[in-house]
Amino acid sequence: MSLRLQAKIGPITASFAGHGTLTRFDPDCPQVISGSGGDRKSGSRASGNLDYRLHTIDGGAATRVELAIGYVLTGPLAQVGRSGMIRDLVRRIGEAFAQNIDAELTEPGATAEAAPIGGIRLALEVLADRVRAALLRLLGRQR
Repeated sequence: MSLRLQAKIGPITASFAGHGTLTRFDPDCPQVISGSGGDRKSGSRASGNLDYRLHTIDGGAATRVELAIGYVLTGPLAQVGRSGMIRDLVRRIGEAFAQNIDAELTEPGATAEAAPIGGIRLALEVLADRVRAALLRLLGRQR
């Protein structure tokens, strides 16, 4: 399948295009989405795997999603990403994936509209997450 992902990380906007595969196993095994692609403008390349498993809980009333993401990023975006923004972007992609799975399980056939991830919004969310973590560490030391 063809994949597209557009992201703005710091001063660089990248539009990755590539190919991916979905490997389905029996329901007790993780399902795997693998992909790789590149951004012609920045020369950056990315590849990764998204492994997920669905667990029925509460007698079938709910589903828990276990998700693991592994990725490799090379090129100019990898240099910008040293600050942790790439990890935060990947985490937010995982959260969006989980929300889409939730929407599909709740209302099959419905499409979830994800808010764009990147640029100023991502930077502000990263800053808020880091301030929150620093405050929690500080409060934990005061107890």
